[in-house]
Amino acid sequence: MLRDRLTIARARSLFYSAAGGLGWGLPAAIGLKLGRPERPVVCLLGDGSPHYTIAGLWTAARHKVPVTFVVCTNTKYRALEEFAEELHVPKGEYLHIPDLGILDIARGYGLEVHRAETLEDLTEYLKKGPDATGPRLVEILQR
Repeated sequence: MLRDRLTIARARSLFYSAAGGLGWGLPAAIGLKLGRPERPVVCLLGDGSPHYTIAGLWTAARHKVPVTFVVCTNTKYRALEEFAEELHVPKGEYLHIPDLGILDIARGYGLEVHRAETLEDLTEYLKKGPDATGPRLVEILQR
């Protein structure tokens, strides 16, 4: 559904891990921005994935890498839940991750943070990304 909402007008504008590597997106976005500083970079993450490589937020803040991280919060490790289902692993509380507070974590690492309440709010925040002088993180709550 996400790709249906994106307009990709230039080659090498959409990157993702072909194998579904957990935690890949956050450091990959930083590397992409460092490699192509003239291009805006928006990194879409679930709320579980950043915790595999959370220290990347510190790296982005320390080196003022202007990436906009968009975190979709659903309070669970959905990818792991799907893997567990596929592999017939019993479900457990270990897949439920409420109250991690991604905005507080990102703020602690020195990022500008925002919670988008509406699609219009998110759109306006993303439009400001090319003018950012450092990393930013916006959270959207999945309902």
